[in-house]
Amino acid sequence: MSHLISELSYLSEIFIEMLELVKKQLEKSTFSLLNNDVDLAEEIVRTEQRVNASEINVEKECENIIALFQPVATDLRFVIAILKSVSELERIGDHAEFVANCILDKQEPFDAELMKLFSVEKIHTLVIQMYDHIIEAFETKNSERARKVFKIDKEINKLYKQSIKDMKTELGNQNPKAPEILTIYAINARFERNGDLLTNIAEEIIFYIDAEMLKHKKKKKETK
Repeated sequence: MSHLISELSYLSEIFIEMLELVKKQLEKSTFSLLNNDVDLAEEIVRTEQRVNASEINVEKECENIIALFQPVATDLRFVIAILKSVSELERIGDHAEFVANCILDKQEPFDAELMKLFSVEKIHTLVIQMYDHIIEAFETKNSERARKVFKIDKEINKLYKQSIKDMKTELGNQNPKAPEILTIYAINARFERNGDLLTNIAEEIIFYIDAEMLKHKKKKKETK
């Protein structure tokens, strides 16, 4: 095994570790939100330091590979895809921390009916489905698996748009729980944004596997 292959294998390993770590942060944030688990919320905040450290570690490895080995073709696309994706993962980790801090600030359960009205758990479930497709697509080099996230993201967008309408209705009716409604809306906004970030990662994985530039394709369609 050449030194480059060994380094690429290590890069893949630490990237997958970060994928799994951030996914756990997401799952824990929603569990703690639905169950008012303050201890778990505190654990999420503490673990965020590990997420940040993982990002730095992966970025350094990418930079070292590019500087020392000057990879080309598929190897270069692989490194670039990971380098771009790792910052998206860090942002998803930030969103999990945001949810945890909302729980810690409130120190009491969020209204279950409001959570249901705004489809919080449904949106989270769809985000995790996207995440599972991302992990499998990367591990198996299956671009079709990565493409599955685009359809799911559209479902998330529909639920999110409806939640905004419902929020406006509740605020218009002068719901006494207006501050809590706004907090739940802020949480939902992070969940929706996670869908966008995972879509970006899916595009990078497809670029690496199929040498496709989906963002450029979108721009060309928009200019027609």
